[in-house]
Amino acid sequence: MDMKLVLEACGKALPEQIIDNDWFAARLDTSDEWIRQRTGIRERRLAIDIAGPGTVAPNSSQSGIARPDGKIPIDGTQVANLALDAARRCLKNFRELNPTDSVYHTTISAAGSDAAFAENSDKNTATASEVAKAVDVATVATSLSVAERIKYVLVATMSAEQRMPNIASQLIEPLGLNPNVLAFDINAACTGFVYSLETASALLKTQPPDSLALVIGAERLSSLLDFSDRSTAVLFGDGAAATLWSVEPGPKDIFISGTETAPLLLYTDADQHIRMEGRAVFRYATSTLPRVLQELAEVGELETDAIDYFLLHQANSRIIDSISSRLNLPAERFPQNLALCGNTSAASLPLLLADLWSDGTLSRTGQQNLNICLAAFGAGMSYGSVLMRRNS
Repeated sequence: MDMKLVLEACGKALPEQIIDNDWFAARLDTSDEWIRQRTGIRERRLAIDIAGPGTVAPNSSQSGIARPDGKIPIDGTQVANLALDAARRCLKNFRELNPTDSVYHTTISAAGSDAAFAENSDKNTATASEVAKAVDVATVATSLSVAERIKYVLVATMSAEQRMPNIASQLIEPLGLNPNVLAFDINAACTGFVYSLETASALLKTQPPDSLALVIGAERLSSLLDFSDRSTAVLFGDGAAATLWSVEPGPKDIFISGTETAPLLLYTDADQHIRMEGRAVFRYATSTLPRVLQELAEVGELETDAIDYFLLHQANSRIIDSISSRLNLPAERFPQNLALCGNTSAASLPLLLADLWSDGTLSRTGQQNLNICLAAFGAGMSYGSVLMRRNS
């Protein structure tokens, strides 16, 4: 039986500090108009102290010095805290929608019955005991709390302040999760969230049907910016978004990803500042993603016009507009939020998902009737994409 991903809930966390284009115009050879025309960005959220550009906000703890109890402190400017805040909001939203998990009891019981019938060429040959056994397996943990049902925590990030421990491991206790959860980070820059989603999809299919995966994108890119470099400083923002996923019977999701060795197009230098060959990156994105999106549609036996939404990495509005034009599809199918967030790398796609989930577009019911494509590109160079098809 094919299984597909289902988005159960989202939550996002953004630093309170808003930096508009005028802030950069007062410090660099640029203007609000120049930035908007070339990127589509009006403002971004940064977890830095603007009194000293490029410095860390007061009371930040980048050093990772442990407290007396051996735990690493987390404060509001760290990637881990942004991820934690987003995850808490995500789980809160899920609990509000599913106060007793009754939705799961109904859904999973039906899946269990289908599983029993699927083993027989004629559904009428399934015995009562076979159905009961399948339902028992499928509903064995419906009384568990959401925290107990989470089997995987994946954090996509390229801006963790420490090499170890990973950010995902720092979320387990604060979220009240079971300590035997598998938790790890993925660094594929802006492509990281799609890679994490593909990994979560494969892992969930090995678990009981009520299992959940918490997939987070979290970045504090302000710590990697050279605020004297106009070509990069105006582009990036900080933020995090958490997404909660399950799998259920339905059309199998299609993932297409790839990597080529081009380390000097987008990278961090010896001072850990982001550097980019902007024109080359633009050409890569606008030539690679249209091809990949068309391939996704072909493999999924769909016309590109049958895909309701293309959720693309929010790097640059000109890139997104170029892709929609090349596919000859209306801009309305390519939602954007980068005007208010900037490029948040691995947090980009989950932040967009969170916005669409909050407004009801991607509610649990709504997404069942949509063909949705996610795609991103990033350093490497790399790309990742997934087509999630509507139920028949």
